[in-house]
Amino acid sequence: MKIAKISESFISTLRKNNIINEDNAEIVKYGFELLILKALFFVICIFIGVIMSEIIESILFAASFTLLRSYAGGYHAKTKAKCFVLSLLTIIVALICCKLAVDFNWIIHVSLIISIISSVIIWIVAPVDTINKRLDELEIKMYKRKTRIVLIIEMCALVVLLLLNLDGIYFSIVLSIIAELFLVITGLISNQIQ
Repeated sequence: MKIAKISESFISTLRKNNIINEDNAEIVKYGFELLILKALFFVICIFIGVIMSEIIESILFAASFTLLRSYAGGYHAKTKAKCFVLSLLTIIVALICCKLAVDFNWIIHVSLIISIISSVIIWIVAPVDTINKRLDELEIKMYKRKTRIVLIIEMCALVVLLLLNLDGIYFSIVLSIIAELFLVITGLISNQIQ
């Protein structure tokens, strides 16, 4: 069953029970579809993590990436399906990189420098809106503040994980910051082109 059909059935049930009305049905439907996609994404992330023997890394990558992405913004795929596929490819590449990074100790130390540079760039330019969803001044202030809080938390977590020699877990958060930097820069470029 497709997600659209599931959400339509859910909305229909809510309408019948007078929980929502026609005015907010589309908003609720959109939110419900996003909830399903995010839940499905996390389940698949865990599944991929189990297959690759990197379950903690997959959960931490998905959580830290999703949290930072929610506030920093950046490039958005044109369809939900494309976004979903790109997100899954990102997590697979990140987990492969986590496996490789543990074998090459120098990468761990270089990645700290890269994550600091990435965080500084995100700190300065985020949030990055899109053509489809422009942010007003109040939203920009709010998202900028929340992005910075998330960056501080993630950088503190990196320092702790590095000190504890939890390289694979450490690297999963580093990669989430680098992946978000890529999306922020791509979003900025996309906004300039359009």
